[in-house]
Order: sequence, then C-alpha cells, then structure tokens
Amino acid sequence: MTQSAQSPHIALIGLMGTGKSTVGRRLAKRINYGFFDTDDELQLSTARSVRDIFANDGEEVFRDLEAQTLSAAYARVQPLVIAVAGGGVLRQSNQLLISHMTHRIWLTADLDLITRRVSARALTKQGHRPLIDDDPRARLTQLYSERSSVYASLATSTIDVTDLEINEVVDALTTIVTMEVAP
Repeated sequence: MTQSAQSPHIALIGLMGTGKSTVGRRLAKRINYGFFDTDDELQLSTARSVRDIFANDGEEVFRDLEAQTLSAAYARVQPLVIAVAGGGVLRQSNQLLISHMTHRIWLTADLDLITRRVSARALTKQGHRPLIDDDPRARLTQLYSERSSVYASLATSTIDVTDLEINEVVDALTTIVTMEVAP
C-alpha cells in the first residue's frame, strides 16, 4: 500500500493517560480488527523499555524507533486499531501516515484526570513515562499545549473521555468507525 492510498487502520491519538490502549484493545476485539500499541510494540521489538531508550540513547533515537514502529503498523494488511503513543504525532512522516488512516480519533480528557491516571500508572510500571518525571501536572499541561493543535489537525473525530466509563468510550468509538459514509 502506498502512503497516498487510504489505509483501513484506525488511529487513536492523544496524550498519555487518555485510554488509547485500554479502549483500543476493546474496540479492536469488538470490530474484529487487530490491535497495535506503538509503545508496547517498540518495547517488544527492541527488548528495551521506553525509559531505557530515553536515558541511554536520547529522545531523538526514541522518536526514530517510534517512527519505524508506526510505519510497520501502517504497512500491515490486516486492519488495525493503532494506539499511537502521545508523542507519535510529532514527526511529519508519522503525521502523513496517520492522515491516511480511515479514522483518526483524538481521545482527550481533563488534565487533572490524565495526571491522576499517569501518576498512578507510573508507580506500577516503574516509571514508564520519562517525559513527566519531575512535575507531572505541569509537564502534561505543556505537552497538551504543544501537541493539541497537531491532534486536532489529524483528527477526524474527537471524544472527551473525562466523564465516560470505558464501555461508553468503546461504544462511542464503535459508532464512529462503523458509520457508513454517504455516497
């Protein structure tokens, strides 16, 4: 498939902690798609943690690996729900791939909720998120400010998950991705 062709994949984009992986897995199962989490797949392919790559090789190397991982997902024939890492939208090459996916859904939430989720998860995953080490709330606010215009420009739909249960988000996603496009 060329980069100019429309891809059957569904991209879930947004900041860390908005539920892309959790609801992406459930959506994929519901609509009989494969599931691909760019962070998880990058860690599997390198046998290294995100934190290790950031600490030993730097963010630029991580972003290179992230771009390769997204490109590998895009090249798959099987339709996928792709949970794109929060910063996976930063590179223009990634933006191009994402822009050719059938659905690009921006999951957004209140920054207090995201901060609570990410801070709680960091405790259980040995600090998986190196970009928010010092002051999670301030850093997430900065990341939102830096990335929200990119998320908005790529998104074909947006769901604010702040007051929604997981199943409600999956229901909303299912409605979006199964709607027939009028001729």
